Amino acid sequence: MHQPIRGLTALLATVICTAAAQSQTTELQCAGFNSTFTLTPTQIEAANLSAGAAADIENTIRYDSSQLAFGGPEQDNFYTLPALTPTHNSTALKPGVLLKVQDYTNTSEYT
Repeated sequence: MHQPIRGLTALLATVICTAAAQSQTTELQCAGFNSTFTLTPTQIEAANLSAGAAADIENTIRYDSSQLAFGGPEQDNFYTLPALTPTHNSTALKPGVLLKVQDYTNTSEYT
């Protein structure tokens, strides 16, 4: 095969696989989520969502909510950070700087 045809064949195969993957909805792996979140019909209509897209969004939010053992950033003290500027000057911290270490993690609330 010539190089241009081989490249076109690979591109076409990629496009077909991508299109097939995008047309599939996510499959629910576990129904034991600790969340009952559902979109209202008004929300689904306002966002012009298909039934499959709405189900995917609901599953994603239910999963995410179920992973927050202590209520997430609003309720868990671990997410409360000190001022994000060093005390000795007014410059911002650099990327990669350790912000906080939790000495003890109570895992009894995790599922």
